[in-house]
Amino acid sequence: MPKNSEDFNDESLLRSLREYKRRDPDFRHAIDDFVEGEVKYGKDDPIEGQPFEEKPPALKAPKPRT
Repeated sequence: MPKNSEDFNDESLLRSLREYKRRDPDFRHAIDDFVEGEVKYGKDDPIEGQPFEEKPPALKAPKPRT
C-alpha cells in the first residue's frame, strides 16, 4: 500500500488488477472470503440488521483529466 501519493504507481496497480481478474474472473474467491467473514464475525456485529440514519461524507468531484 502506498504511504503517500508519490509512492502510487498506476501501472503497477493496473497489472495487479489484471492478474487478479485473470486468476478469478468471477470474483469467486472474494465472494467466498466475504461470506466466510460474515459467518465468522457477523453474529457479533451490534448493528447488524439495525437501520440507522447517517449521511455519508460528501465526496469531492473527481478532477477532469487533461
